[in-house]
Amino acid sequence: TTDIAKKTLPKEKISSFTTRFPAGQPRVHNIKLASRIINGTYVKPGEQFSMNGILGERTAAKGYIEAGIIRGGRAATSYGGGISQVSTTIFNAAFFSGMQLDAWTPHYYYISRYPEGREATISWPDLHNKFTNTTDGGVRIEVIATNTSMTVNFWGTKKYDVTATKSARYDVVQPKKY
Repeated sequence: TTDIAKKTLPKEKISSFTTRFPAGQPRVHNIKLASRIINGTYVKPGEQFSMNGILGERTAAKGYIEAGIIRGGRAATSYGGGISQVSTTIFNAAFFSGMQLDAWTPHYYYISRYPEGREATISWPDLHNKFTNTTDGGVRIEVIATNTSMTVNFWGTKKYDVTATKSARYDVVQPKKY
């Protein structure tokens, strides 16, 4: 009903997360394209967000270009390279808003531009970024991408206060050489 819709409209910024990247890389084109598509997405209370569901397969016909990806633990290129940065930034905004994190996969190896342990690579059709809106209102996802950074803001009704801390590294194991 209209009354229920009005009660669930976003009221305030409930989380925000920013990641940075060097300007001029081919991946920046893909980051901006995916950001424009996702910007303004509305997730109703109890509804699941699916990044692959919104973007679909990344292809040249949809305007994506080839850029760097990780395939089988090695650097490669594919249409939509860079989209994992969009996914990781959305994942962190979801994390700090208290969403139920349903599906995500870390990168094959650590990438220093992302927080340790809070990253979410994505690939069509098998690697997903999904969360469920567990707040009492709808959430509007705002995605702002520049030539050197992207910010994801979640607008909704604040329900949770989420903080994260990081310990010192311990039990570090050096990689094996083959």
